[in-house]
Amino acid sequence: MATEPFLVDSDKWGMEDTWDTKFWDDIGGLEKSNNEMTVSQLLIGFFHFYGFAFEWKSCAVCIRESQPGQS
Repeated sequence: MATEPFLVDSDKWGMEDTWDTKFWDDIGGLEKSNNEMTVSQLLIGFFHFYGFAFEWKSCAVCIRESQPGQS
């Protein structure tokens, strides 16, 4: 399924936390996306969202969740 987990110990946010990071070795096993946007469109959308739409004062970015974390 994925590479061996790489445990990251961090107390950066004022508490102890360990992240188990894994990456797919075989991307051929992943489902194909229905996305039809170009890389340029995706990049512009990324910068627009995090530059204008994201609520930086009340949310945190978390790549392990599918939604912003509330502070």
